[in-house]
Amino acid sequence: MPRCWWGYCDCPTTTPQGASCSEHAGFGCGLRNGQAVRPADVRDVTTGEMERALLAIDLDDRKIGSISRENERRIRAMQIWRREMGEAHDRLRDGTATPQDRQRYTRALRRLRQEMRRWENELDATVAKLEQLAESMDAFIDNTALPALQRPFTGSGKPCECLIEKQAQLAAINARLSAELARRAQLQVQLRAALDQLVLAMALLAVAALLLPGTGPTPLVLFIFIMALVAFLLAAARASAVAAILSLLTDCRRQIVRNALLYYRTQLIPTCSRDKAARRRKPRRPRERG
Repeated sequence: MPRCWWGYCDCPTTTPQGASCSEHAGFGCGLRNGQAVRPADVRDVTTGEMERALLAIDLDDRKIGSISRENERRIRAMQIWRREMGEAHDRLRDGTATPQDRQRYTRALRRLRQEMRRWENELDATVAKLEQLAESMDAFIDNTALPALQRPFTGSGKPCECLIEKQAQLAAINARLSAELARRAQLQVQLRAALDQLVLAMALLAVAALLLPGTGPTPLVLFIFIMALVAFLLAAARASAVAAILSLLTDCRRQIVRNALLYYRTQLIPTCSRDKAARRRKPRRPRERG
């Protein structure tokens, strides 16, 4: 006969032949639907929801990676703009620029103004995606996954080797789950602070883009241009920071759901069920006739 998941019984369905659990009376240990099971064999509506949640988390992770790569591209492009516009302004300030240089500078400034507006809109969309990803999965974890778990698991009846082993396995999973939940709480605080900083940086970028003129190589233009660059780089850096925290938070959510799924499956594997019919009845003492 196959041994139960807990390793102490031979999973009998009729008699406890070969069973080594001290409390085993013959029925049901490690069995679901009459079959000896492992945690991976336990499947129901809740396990299906958790498995779909893991797929959704992987999709979120890919979205965050795409946002991070696009944001890095914007930062590199803006750094090139900063270097080229700085060099052009130096030539204009030193008087070494030709009329053609002035025309190119003005055209580049106008184009930069358009790019700043476009990137501002793109960053707005990025912030919206990041905020949506920040809230995804937490509702499922808090309202569906965790309430399905009996934490801590106590069991019922007199403890036997199988029940003690089940409690030990669930306690180990619960320790990992609790550590990830604590880590999630810390990351959520960091994420909220990073999002607040990102909103402030976006406000500065909006003001800078609005003030950026389209003509004239003057000290005021250079000052506004530098302010716009700084505002953009600050906003992009904050967006990258949010994406980095979200990546850590996504991995944390993945570990939470994985451990919740393993805990849920393990808690559904039965331990020894004492068969009342198999117990020896104590003989009744004959009633004395008076």
